[in-house]
Amino acid sequence: MRKRLLAMAMALALTCSLVPSVALAGEGGETLTPVTIEISENGAPVGTSGNGWTFESDVLTLEAGYAFTLAGHAFDASGENRVRNSGIIVNGIFANGSKGSGFAVRNEAGGIIQGGTFNATVGNAGTIEGGTFGSGPNDSNSPYVSTSGGTITGGTFDCLVMGFRSGSIEGGTFNGPVNPLGVNIKNGTFNGEVYNGNGNNTGGTISGGEFNARVDNYGTIVSGAFHESAHNYRTIAGGTFDDYVTNSEDAVVSGGVFEDGGNNNSVDNSGTIGGGTFNVDVNNSGAIEGAGTFNAYVQNGNRQFDADRNKSCTISGGTFNSEEMYNFGTIEGGTFNGSLSNDGTISGGMLRGQVENDEGIIKGGAFEGEITNSGTIQGGEFTGSSPVTNLGRISNGTFGKLTDVANAGIVSGGSFLGTVFNDGVIKNGLDAAGDPVIPRFSNPVANRAGGSIEGGLFEQGIDVQGGTITVCAYPLHASLTGLSIAPTQKSIQDEVATRASFELLAMYEKNGSENNRYTLAADAGYMLPASVSVRLGSENGQELAAGADYAYDAATGTVTVKKSALVRPLYLAASGVPAPTPPTHAPAPTIPETPTTPTPLPEPPSSAKALASTGDSPLPIIALSVAFVAGATAAACAAARRRKRLDQR
Repeated sequence: MRKRLLAMAMALALTCSLVPSVALAGEGGETLTPVTIEISENGAPVGTSGNGWTFESDVLTLEAGYAFTLAGHAFDASGENRVRNSGIIVNGIFANGSKGSGFAVRNEAGGIIQGGTFNATVGNAGTIEGGTFGSGPNDSNSPYVSTSGGTITGGTFDCLVMGFRSGSIEGGTFNGPVNPLGVNIKNGTFNGEVYNGNGNNTGGTISGGEFNARVDNYGTIVSGAFHESAHNYRTIAGGTFDDYVTNSEDAVVSGGVFEDGGNNNSVDNSGTIGGGTFNVDVNNSGAIEGAGTFNAYVQNGNRQFDADRNKSCTISGGTFNSEEMYNFGTIEGGTFNGSLSNDGTISGGMLRGQVENDEGIIKGGAFEGEITNSGTIQGGEFTGSSPVTNLGRISNGTFGKLTDVANAGIVSGGSFLGTVFNDGVIKNGLDAAGDPVIPRFSNPVANRAGGSIEGGLFEQGIDVQGGTITVCAYPLHASLTGLSIAPTQKSIQDEVATRASFELLAMYEKNGSENNRYTLAADAGYMLPASVSVRLGSENGQELAAGADYAYDAATGTVTVKKSALVRPLYLAASGVPAPTPPTHAPAPTIPETPTTPTPLPEPPSSAKALASTGDSPLPIIALSVAFVAGATAAACAAARRRKRLDQR
């Protein structure tokens, strides 16, 4: 029995040891002491102090290390600095009937508000994790919460929440306006308007949250869901937007997803769009550049703007997938996969869809779709297989082999590699510098009943189906052997002055009395031929009549062809005559070299001069004189030897 009682006592002791302690744990893991403060009917604590708190001069001070619950009645927080909290407020009611200025409740650095009802102005330098704040979002006299250097992670705010300099909002439900000047928003649900900065104060960074009311952004948005209008005055780098968005002048949109929220909403840009995905209409009066993707209607510029303002509405990048868009401004780049109507200027970009150039100007760009031009085409590459219909003017541009051109307007320049049907006017033009420009046609041109050809270079000739031809040019194809050729009239060289490579042309003038004139020159070893062959088209083409259609001067090499005789390209064939070989002559005799002048002999005696005066040769006389001198010398030497022998005896 005694053992049974002892076992029961030990079990009871063990059970008691497992009962939780009344102490609480703080955020840092420290043990907090729970404290309850009884509030009397008059709004003041019962007593002036307690464990971790004091009430002195109508100020309730709550110390760190304690978790406070205010019980009984509401604490009267009317006035300034009525509560200074460095601990944790778990619960309580804080009333501010007088709505006085300043902070009625100060949550100091390190202080935490976990719960309670605050119908009082709160200044937060610590952390708000929960609680209810304010008397109602529509009450203009409602107190507010100001967080400067503090953090809000939870709570319900039926009042204005503002921030200064630093801090963050990381959670909570905000039913009133929020004005965080320099405070970052990381999360939360915002049912009231959010003013992230203002014109004089830069806002913080919004990196998350649910926004169900208007947002004015003077800071940076990198993420978040925005279900009402957003007005950007600085930077949007991300986020999801499904209502109206305005991007003001000097503001930048570099990212984000812009959806159709069912409110017929759009994005109005007066600043710069450099990125993002736009599934909603975009009205651009600023600049679109970079790598944005546009999947809905885009209007660049506005019909109501003047010319200078529309010129400043630019698109220089982006991918446009909408079925249609309208340009009143300037397109310098980008990829356009849908149709486009142009009343502005296109100077670049890849346009893959249909283009209606109404009253606009096309200066450049690559075009793959069908083109209807009622304005002006001054340049561009038209390489698609879809046709080009010209009702306006084409003064330049390259039109590919697969691109058929139907002209009912004016063509005064350009290079046409495909088929051209002419019911309008083809003529030569001038470029901006005043130099001549000749439209060039690589395939036969069908000149129909309403067509008029007054210029142009036709490499394959003209298919005359009606209309009129007054002036044009054809290429001259020359087949020459031992010869070279050049035009001699200055007018043809003027016609080709604007082309990179020199080429020979033959001009046609209806009823013209002038001639095309060329000069043949013989190469080395050749002479000019006695005749040449002149045909139309090719070596098998119709031969022109010598004397009637052309003339050749064999003495000068001049070929003249009547301009009125040319109805297709000109073919000229001629062969130089090998020059005769000059006769071979015997080599001239070799002239010996001038001999070396001998050393002069001694001057002959005076008698030699006498001989010379007779006309006889002086050489024998000189030889004889030399012999006499030698003999006399030998005799003198012999006499000297005899005298020496006599003296020795």
